Amino acid sequence: MVSRLRFFSFALVILILSSCKEETRVNHVEGFLYYSCGEPLSDAEVAFKANSGSSFTEPLILATDVTEPNGYFNFTYELEEDKKGNADLILVESTGYTTLIEALAINEDHVLDAYVNNETSVTFTYTGAKPLTANDTLYYGIQGGVESYKVQADTGYSNVVKTKLPSTLNPKKWVAFYFGVGLAEFNLSKEALSIEDSTYNHRWMQVSGCGDSKSINLWVQ
Repeated sequence: MVSRLRFFSFALVILILSSCKEETRVNHVEGFLYYSCGEPLSDAEVAFKANSGSSFTEPLILATDVTEPNGYFNFTYELEEDKKGNADLILVESTGYTTLIEALAINEDHVLDAYVNNETSVTFTYTGAKPLTANDTLYYGIQGGVESYKVQADTGYSNVVKTKLPSTLNPKKWVAFYFGVGLAEFNLSKEALSIEDSTYNHRWMQVSGCGDSKSINLWVQ
């Protein structure tokens, strides 16, 4: 009788331990890493860094891989199914790391394109009502991108400027092209960007990074 009780007690313990065991999920992350549009980044270490919060109390590297010559990376990691939260895809560097894509859900598969420099090219043409005089300078810039100028820009003058965007799953973003004839007018155009409903010397456009291009006609009175 005692032996039978011991057997049933042992079987009950095994059953309890089995029911308490966490179910796990194997997750797959793959994609391509580019230094800039169309330029793969090879032999670079990428990592999946879980952010603190939710199920994690501190940052944790879930997996890493080194990119192939075409920039391809591929890694898996395993977590308990009840783990929730997000992670960043990062580029590991000798002095730290650069975040490539933020807030990716953990315990999910991902197929990604990541860019160190993610840019949209914007071509503009100056179609002013009259040519600028010898003392005039056309200043222009684009949010998140470069600022430049052209002394005495002729009607029909064209140039390409670029705006930088983060690599995200949904990279569409509204940015403004701003301009002015003379530095004082140019600075006013930058100030106007923060004024609701103002359209003073700027043009809004929606961009989405590499693979995207825009063109605008710039009419200056």
